[in-house]
Amino acid sequence: MKILSCVVLCFLCSVSCGKNESLAIEIKDSTLTSSQVSSLNQVRAVGLQTVGTVVVWNQTGDPADMYNDDGRPVWFECDGSSFDTGYYTALAGIIPTGVLPNLKDQFLRGGTSAQVGQVVTDTIRSHVHGQAAHSHTVSGNASSQNVTVGSQYVSGTASPQSYLDAKAGLNPGGGAHSVVTSVGGDGVSWVNISGLIADAYLAYTSGGAISGATAGGVYSTDGGSISGYTNAVSTPIEATGGSETAPQHIRVRYLIRALP
Repeated sequence: MKILSCVVLCFLCSVSCGKNESLAIEIKDSTLTSSQVSSLNQVRAVGLQTVGTVVVWNQTGDPADMYNDDGRPVWFECDGSSFDTGYYTALAGIIPTGVLPNLKDQFLRGGTSAQVGQVVTDTIRSHVHGQAAHSHTVSGNASSQNVTVGSQYVSGTASPQSYLDAKAGLNPGGGAHSVVTSVGGDGVSWVNISGLIADAYLAYTSGGAISGATAGGVYSTDGGSISGYTNAVSTPIEATGGSETAPQHIRVRYLIRALP
């Protein structure tokens, strides 16, 4: 009896496994049967039948159950278009506005129920850019400028300085010259002078200390031209980039379940 029970149990297990062959797929490199491909092509075959569910569909073609028997869509593209709330009453209970979410060109991000539908604007995280060494050419004209110079204190020592001490005169009695001494009624009186005396020699001052302050004043500079360079050029700085900030990505289709 025990042996018969075991045989029956094994038979039932083999029959059960055979019936569910198309529902269980081992994850490995293999060729799928036509029934397995058909099961994969049915979105509802994986149990996602709740109205309002959004799935990622990475095929250009539609899933096999894209439309109902009467030709009405079972799945809608999440493209922001409107739908018939009178026909799709279950979906209208979730989206009363009758406007589908527009998920084109959007990156989805997890959040709480209070955050669903919120759109985060484009932002760039705070970061630092390095700037390569470069130079700027400077040229132009400079007008004259007024410069105020205050008095400056001067101190120091002075060495002895030389100067020429010269004198000249006449030597009386030399006989070579005559000098008028008086003019009277009898005429002019003359005195003979012997000659010219000339004498000169160098004299020196004594060294000493110098101290005092100069006088302050306002002075004007001359106008002129300015030209030159700052630090040497390294590499040019150019603007690069596209119209958006995004990581490498692949486009897919977002489908929302519209009918049970």
